[in-house]
Amino acid sequence: MLELIEQFEKRFGSSEECYAFLFQIKWPGGFECPICSHKHCYVISTRRLPLYECRACRHQSSLTAGTIMEKSRTSLRKWMLALFLFTHPLVEGLNAVKLAECLNVTYKTAWSMLGKIRRAVSRIDDCQPLNGNVDVIVAAYCRPLIGSLLPHPKETPVVVGANLNGSGSEASAVKMKIADPSMLRASNACFLFPEGEHWFASCCAAEDAEIRYIHQPIRHRPQSLTLRMLAKQAQKWAARIYRGISGCHLQSYLDEFCFRYNYRTQGISAESAFLTLSQASVGLIDGAANKTTLVA
Repeated sequence: MLELIEQFEKRFGSSEECYAFLFQIKWPGGFECPICSHKHCYVISTRRLPLYECRACRHQSSLTAGTIMEKSRTSLRKWMLALFLFTHPLVEGLNAVKLAECLNVTYKTAWSMLGKIRRAVSRIDDCQPLNGNVDVIVAAYCRPLIGSLLPHPKETPVVVGANLNGSGSEASAVKMKIADPSMLRASNACFLFPEGEHWFASCCAAEDAEIRYIHQPIRHRPQSLTLRMLAKQAQKWAARIYRGISGCHLQSYLDEFCFRYNYRTQGISAESAFLTLSQASVGLIDGAANKTTLVA
């Protein structure tokens, strides 16, 4: 981690450089008042973070307003370092203990920061639908070692969809979403009802995507084996990095796994991943309002 922190400090040697970077991310075309859209402002630099006062309506805007960093007492430079470490390819995962040590903050602060960063990751996931041919199965998170198709109280049904290669052995893009048990057949937890299929298609795939839902028997199909292995990879990754995950936070960790997997398999650079996550952190990427494929 020390080497990565040194890389960050070479790029962002001062807080002012962080301010300039965030300004460019938030207002790529120059300052624009959120109230009246006026293009010119006065800079008030007497506070910890600079304020930008619109010359027309006098509304004051800060760099962190409307971002995951809003009202945070943690310095902007530490936030930028957290984003940098989170997206670096050498960092397989970042838990609160490790982040607290790197930033010299409390565990509670690091845990809160990571929760907000993962919400930004989920925005990115919402804006990157699966395209082309998509294969889908229903897997189980924390499935016990029993040979039954019936759901177990301790398992969580997770719908796994991906773009697979011709042989079905590799995935270039993947999404994992927790399914409501009401969307599954009581007699076969691997089978989605039509409303469940519609739910996954509407939230995870482009309108022109060709989706194939693979049901039982699935054991000997290469596509289903690949998708089930992805679900197992996500479970092992979460257990190795984060030890234990509660059900209420599981979806955000699944989104993080898919974010890391997709950027790695698609050959996206660390710089592009950092830029995209920075954009999502300041609210420029809103998955609820804009479902499009991002180009960093």
